[in-house]
Amino acid sequence: MTGRIRLLRRAASVVVGGTLALVAVWCVAVFIEPTDGRRPRPVPAAGFPMPITSATLLCPDLRPPAGSAVTVDVATAGGGVSATVPAPGSGRGPVLDGQVQLSAGDKVRNLHSGPVRRRASVQVSGGEPLAVRASGPAAAGLSATVTAPGAGGRASVIARCDRPRSEFWLVGPATVAGRDPLVVLTNPEATPARAQITVFADGGADSGADSGAGATTGVVVPPRASVTRRLATWVPDADATVVRVQVRDGRLAALVLDRAGGPFARDSTVVPVVAGAGPAGSLLLAGAATGVGDARVVVAAPEAAAVIRLDLLTPSASYIPVGFADLRVPRGGVIRLPALPGGAGVAALRLTVRSGGPVIAALGLPMPAAGPGQAGFGQPGLAPAPGYRWVGPADVIHPVSTAATLLPPATGQGVRTLVLTAPDTAVTVWFDGTPVAVPAGRTVAVGPGNATRMVTQGGPLVAALTVGSGAGSSVLTLSSAPRTVSAPALVHDPRAAFRR
Repeated sequence: MTGRIRLLRRAASVVVGGTLALVAVWCVAVFIEPTDGRRPRPVPAAGFPMPITSATLLCPDLRPPAGSAVTVDVATAGGGVSATVPAPGSGRGPVLDGQVQLSAGDKVRNLHSGPVRRRASVQVSGGEPLAVRASGPAAAGLSATVTAPGAGGRASVIARCDRPRSEFWLVGPATVAGRDPLVVLTNPEATPARAQITVFADGGADSGADSGAGATTGVVVPPRASVTRRLATWVPDADATVVRVQVRDGRLAALVLDRAGGPFARDSTVVPVVAGAGPAGSLLLAGAATGVGDARVVVAAPEAAAVIRLDLLTPSASYIPVGFADLRVPRGGVIRLPALPGGAGVAALRLTVRSGGPVIAALGLPMPAAGPGQAGFGQPGLAPAPGYRWVGPADVIHPVSTAATLLPPATGQGVRTLVLTAPDTAVTVWFDGTPVAVPAGRTVAVGPGNATRMVTQGGPLVAALTVGSGAGSSVLTLSSAPRTVSAPALVHDPRAAFRR
């Protein structure tokens, strides 16, 4: 009897075990195997690319002389921007390749150009906001710049139209006697916008104590209008300043215009100080075709005191200049570093935080003295130009095959020179199909000729474009213009049929 009981127990164990195994196999088949019977595929870690069909760029207000023409240059990396209408009787409907519109205040202008760059010139007065909007395939790789003529024969100024931001950091200008920079906020929308402005300042590198942030002020910008504030109102007699603009409501473009003060304030030469990347533990400041010899670097630590190191990346080497290996930046304060070595030539700068909080910085490039025939710079009876042209942290251009960097044209501005820096690994840059090699940890200067776009292979890369030459040159940092956006991946879930 005992033997029979043992046999029954073994049989029961086999049946139960087999049943559990069959249940497990059924669960695997139901919950893992897709409904089409194929083997399950791994879930993609990232989404899939989708073409960009809508884009908006906001152009800063450069405060041109009253009644002058402001030139907006627009380019796309997508399809054409004109409507193609088939011939009558062809049996096909209209094919819309996309549309680009330029709005100046209440006026809207359609730009029917096609797949190549065109220029659009519109008469605006100071304080009239500009925005570029694109839809359809024309929104892919949208890029634009705005150029304003100088008063009294002075050189024109150029700035990049940028995508809407929630925060701007503008670094550099002084408010000492003879300097009167302006903070300009521009609202291109039909509803009011609200921003908060915080100004950081310090007496300079000799100030040893930590200091807090400067004045914080709320500003309301009316619809389709600009608001201007004097920087010296908040921080008078400062050797260097940092302005933080936080957009609370609406959409704004922001910049600082460095200019002379006193009797020259009305007709002085202005130099735009455009926004760059925010505070970080490592920053790259792109160089210029004029070189960085005798340039000044302004650094601020808005959150906590920091100890930083500065590296120069030149065409032949990467090194730390004497005296730049261990620099302290006070909390909430701004310092001006000693002038860079005069023989530095073309180079980019990398600031690395060794300890403490993140930093924000800008490179002050000395403006060359005027030569014969260059009116408006050092000429008798005309306002002097600012001593420095400020270049903020550059956007990092990553090696994305679906993005291109569009180059502003040189028409009316003279020659163009690109300063390219590969901080980590070697990069190959293609200018309309012509390759240029940038070694790892080096900076090179190239002339792109008439090229309209560049694509990178390897990287990352930092680029700055010098347009013009001498006292009338402008320096723009470049960023890539995306043609696609990453959409989240949709994965079929076979368990959905069993849920209630």
